[in-house]
Amino acid sequence: MKRVFLNIALFAFASSLALTSCKKNETEPDYSELSQHAADNSSTQRETDQADDDATALLEGSSLSGARVGGGTSAYSVDSSKTVKIGLKDRKKFQIIYNNQLVDGKTRSGKVTAILTSGEKWSDAGAVLTLTFDTVKVTRNGRSVTFNGTKVITNVLGGRVKDVKAGTTSSVKHSVIASDLKITFDDATTRTWNVSKTRTFTKTNDGMQISVEGTGSSAGYTNLAEWGITRKGTLFYSTIDKPLVFSECSNDPKPISGKKTHKGLIKEASVTFGVDANGNEVNSCSATHFKLNWINRKGETQSAILEY
Repeated sequence: MKRVFLNIALFAFASSLALTSCKKNETEPDYSELSQHAADNSSTQRETDQADDDATALLEGSSLSGARVGGGTSAYSVDSSKTVKIGLKDRKKFQIIYNNQLVDGKTRSGKVTAILTSGEKWSDAGAVLTLTFDTVKVTRNGRSVTFNGTKVITNVLGGRVKDVKAGTTSSVKHSVIASDLKITFDDATTRTWNVSKTRTFTKTNDGMQISVEGTGSSAGYTNLAEWGITRKGTLFYSTIDKPLVFSECSNDPKPISGKKTHKGLIKEASVTFGVDANGNEVNSCSATHFKLNWINRKGETQSAILEY
């Protein structure tokens, strides 16, 4: 299976940072929680989106061998021998079994079960794919995150992502919903998160792009993409204020624009994607960082620039 754009890399867990306009002892408590959650949120979205893409590519007929090749080894294998009865119909049950091999800079273990629970085929408008994560553990740069739970993906407009890339379909939109997605972080902290968003796939002159928008609402907030409890036990709500746009960028897919706000934390923090090392918005494949902004206890604007 080609890597193409289905392996959407959001950004690394958290790396080089630059703090401005602040003293260390005034900002460290704020920055520690804010940067940790921004990294957790990013890695969770990135890794579960990749599993979604593995499953939808499988149903699109891109490959039934499950061989996502990278670095000369397969990331997963597929068992398509089982069926499950839903109503009066027997539905094929695919199991994606991750092989704990180092591919694209990370290892993945565990399995995802994919069942087309509604629709005759995945390319039908309104078709529904139910994914069950069974101890899917992703390890990158010595840090890991593990997922258990269920996600429901609806093919809102119909069509196939691979046809968008081929230029024969203008766009494909997937609705992604998850309730009580259980996440275990590398410090053994386990939390439950909710997801509600759309991912719209389109083709541009620069290749494939995905636009992500939040569709959830809770506690008076709208445009929610994720909400739940941070690893530190704080209730949070993450809204998408400007659609997040991810571009293929040759072999380095990345977010090139968009804004997200994390609410409910020790301080509200906004994240701007698609910036350079100085925090300037470039909104192109030359983007290398994202920018975190918040206001400290003294009412001063603080910022941190973190690398993808």
